[in-house]
Amino acid sequence: MPEAIQGETGAGPSSQKTKKLRDTRLRLIFWLALAVFGFFLLLYIFDRNPSKGLELLTTNVLSLAVLVVICVQAYIYSRQRKHMEDQSGAMREQLDGMGQQQRSVEQQILLFGVQAEAMVAQWNILNESLEETRKIVAQNERAMIAAEKSAEIAREAFYVGEAPYFGTSKIVFRWAKGPVRTAEGDEVETRRPELIITFMNGGKTPAWHFFVVPHLELGEFSEVDKKWNSLKVVHDNECPDAENTFYPSGSQKCIKYRAWDEFSSAEIEAINSRTQTLILIIDLFYTDMRNDRKNYTFLRCFNPITGRFGDCGAGGYA
Repeated sequence: MPEAIQGETGAGPSSQKTKKLRDTRLRLIFWLALAVFGFFLLLYIFDRNPSKGLELLTTNVLSLAVLVVICVQAYIYSRQRKHMEDQSGAMREQLDGMGQQQRSVEQQILLFGVQAEAMVAQWNILNESLEETRKIVAQNERAMIAAEKSAEIAREAFYVGEAPYFGTSKIVFRWAKGPVRTAEGDEVETRRPELIITFMNGGKTPAWHFFVVPHLELGEFSEVDKKWNSLKVVHDNECPDAENTFYPSGSQKCIKYRAWDEFSSAEIEAINSRTQTLILIIDLFYTDMRNDRKNYTFLRCFNPITGRFGDCGAGGYA
């Protein structure tokens, strides 16, 4: 490509030499024509017959001019032909360069195709890797959820195992003494029940804000409208720590209760003959170490033979 440009512009050393040679030939033709013209002019001057000499001079000068014109045209045509040859060579070189460029472009296209295939393969590998990563992340998420559930179950099991557990370790039942006394000065029993219930925290952690709402019911379990007799707390020296609502682990405290109403003689006879069951229902509330408010309900049935409350069996009492 650069040689073609040098041939067109005449900047190369060979082109400069060719130009100098052509200029020399053109000067030679010019001087030669001038010498011939001078020769004919001398012949005309020294010719003894001027008219004939003028005719000869005119004819020869015209012939010489035609010859010079022919030589000049031949020179011009040769220069044009050389220039066309140079252009043809430059175009041929350009075509060769274009062919090389085309081959280079084709090679680049093939290379791009190979690179595109490699990129597609890499993309497929990345997609597969991403899919595997998603699966691993999903497995890890499931494992984390399972671990959280296991930790929650373990925490709940710990709380269940360490939570306070209340029960009644002892229940004393008796009839309350009234204001009436005997001649000997002894207090007379009334028909109003009185209970001393000992509550024990058998769990491994303490309980706060302990509160109990007990009441008595008289009747059978299948009955809907059983007689209801509420119990109120009695604070005296028998249970001096009853007002303390904090129960450490393993501690037990007694609370004294007295019924609001008295039972009739017929009801007391029904209790003693087991025709009706005296049921103690205890609603118990406390706060655990998680500051959760808990509540439980206990049922105890009175056995007139032993004079104690125990677990209610299938027959109404144990």
